Amino acid sequence: MRLRKILTRAGMAAATLGLGAGLAVQGVSCADGQAASDTGVAEGPGTAIRPTLPLLDLNAPKDFQTATFAFG
Repeated sequence: MRLRKILTRAGMAAATLGLGAGLAVQGVSCADGQAASDTGVAEGPGTAIRPTLPLLDLNAPKDFQTATFAFG
C-alpha cells in the first residue's frame, strides 16, 4: 500500500513537471510570433507594399494544370 502511494505521488509530480515544461516551451517558441525586423515596406514615392510570402509558396510552380474527372 505504501508503494502505491509513493508511485501515485511520483506520477502526479511527473505529470505536473511535464505539463509545466510543455507550456513553457510553447510560451518561449511563440514569443516573437509574426514580428520581424523587415516589414517589407519600401520607402520612397510610388512604392507598393508587398507581403512576405512563405517559402512553400515561393517554391511552388507558377503555372499548373488541374485534372478534371467525369462522373456518370
